[in-house]
Amino acid sequence: MGEIRGIADRLARRAAHLRELELLQERELGPYLPSYIPYERLRRALGLKEALLEEFAGTRLEELYRCGEVESEFGKVLRLEDSVGQELSLPDRHRSFALLSSQLRLLYGIGPVSERELRERGYRTLRDLVTHPRFGPAASQLLLTIQRGDLPKLKTEVERWFSPSHPLTLALTGLAEGRLIFFDLESLGLFGRPLVLLGLARPVDGGLLIEQYVIRSIGEEQAALAAAVEALTQAEAIVTYNGRAFDINYLEERLSYYGLYRPVERPNFDLLYHARRRFKGSLPDCRLETVERYVLGIERPFDLPSALVPDFYNTYLEERNIGPLVAIIEHNKQDLVSLAALLSRLCSESERW
Repeated sequence: MGEIRGIADRLARRAAHLRELELLQERELGPYLPSYIPYERLRRALGLKEALLEEFAGTRLEELYRCGEVESEFGKVLRLEDSVGQELSLPDRHRSFALLSSQLRLLYGIGPVSERELRERGYRTLRDLVTHPRFGPAASQLLLTIQRGDLPKLKTEVERWFSPSHPLTLALTGLAEGRLIFFDLESLGLFGRPLVLLGLARPVDGGLLIEQYVIRSIGEEQAALAAAVEALTQAEAIVTYNGRAFDINYLEERLSYYGLYRPVERPNFDLLYHARRRFKGSLPDCRLETVERYVLGIERPFDLPSALVPDFYNTYLEERNIGPLVAIIEHNKQDLVSLAALLSRLCSESERW
């Protein structure tokens, strides 16, 4: 990854010295360039694309990345692998148990007022409530669910009585015991358009293992979908950014298109909800790249707006030059690394639970 960052720095300097692009009118943007991106950022991105085309002319992905083809009944797709030193800081299993067991409001019939009254009478945890004449049976059942580490059921209960953005939901990540998968996809547009890349990252000793299924031509989309879903089904839970509304729904829609529909029935920790709850009002917006810049202190080596992924990918197809595709790969990889960094940051703020 260090080599790619070095290339990115060199390309940024080169792009800055390319001839000034003429002001693009909306009618000149073409089918893949959105008109709502600020002109200066669009100019930089298109300058970067020209520099990428020059830098990587005649280069193959196999020369840049550790990769190999994955073959299935649906064909072949290229899988890239990389390891990055982004370690996770999550509550351990015992801490998760303690946090959940202290939440009396996870029981039906206990609201803020009754919770306060129960605590004043000495009922501090669910275990204390086991002998309560009214709440005892429900407390015993919920304790068993917690002890089993039934993540899907517990996440449903927490979101039912609190909300998907409540910090307590993040305490549940400790129950996944390292079987989390961070997931992000890149597409040719909104729903109904093909995918171009599916990225996954899982925690390993010393950091993250990143797997990216790169769709070199649209004919490989089906094989990429099958490979990604196979990996996701091995996870205990999934971490996304706007994945509840976009990534997971998009994935399932593309599976349906090929007659392969398999619902991704895994708990989804969508960090967009938590970012809005935690940072709304203190940031210009809650886009991932904004959170990266202002909260995590991350500057992307390739400044590729998500809205320009279709344009970069189609340039890759038309020119048969991997330069623009490299930018998409690195954009997706940074999304995954930032997801892990953001989850660690949110979980470290344990005093807010």
